[in-house]
Amino acid sequence: MFHKDNRFNYFDAFDQDIAYACQEADLLQEVFADYHPEQLHGQLERAHAIEHDADMVNHDVYTHLASEFIAPIEREDIDFLTQALDDIVDNIEGVMQRLYMYNILEIPQPAKDMADVISKSCIALKEAFVVFHTFKHSCKTQQHLIQVNTYEEEGDRIYLEAIRELYSECDDLKLVMAWASTLAKLEKCCDACERVANSMSTIIMKNS
Repeated sequence: MFHKDNRFNYFDAFDQDIAYACQEADLLQEVFADYHPEQLHGQLERAHAIEHDADMVNHDVYTHLASEFIAPIEREDIDFLTQALDDIVDNIEGVMQRLYMYNILEIPQPAKDMADVISKSCIALKEAFVVFHTFKHSCKTQQHLIQVNTYEEEGDRIYLEAIRELYSECDDLKLVMAWASTLAKLEKCCDACERVANSMSTIIMKNS
């Protein structure tokens, strides 16, 4: 994680963060695709392990940011992008925590669709980060970032219809409350991905 001059490489840290976000999104898809409530506790431990590893990367970022006088991009941009990446991992873990807390027994199709959107968003961000450090291929990078914005809009549409269906067709108030909260958390995952994309676009604009 160091340049040749031994300075901390923030861009490598961003790459690690988005890789952990992709792992968390993959795990969520795996859980949703073949859901077994009795396995959820162990899957939560896996999710927390990924979140912990991502936190360690972010700890390194803030440790160096606090002690270094020169950073490759503006310090507030490093701070915001690191927090935004952290939000993706935290919110995905939060979805799985809700499955456990509310004793969810089955996963409806709209939730699976939103998990797919989150996974696609993370993959697009990972592709965007490949050349992010150079700022020389911003057209290719921007294509991936625009894709994330499109996925966020798709997630919003799924969320809107899922909530309407939930309140229109479900008479179990506890289930309504459980899924209203869980779907909202899924929507926050999509929003978190878009915040990362928007932050990257701003940084590219400042440094191109």
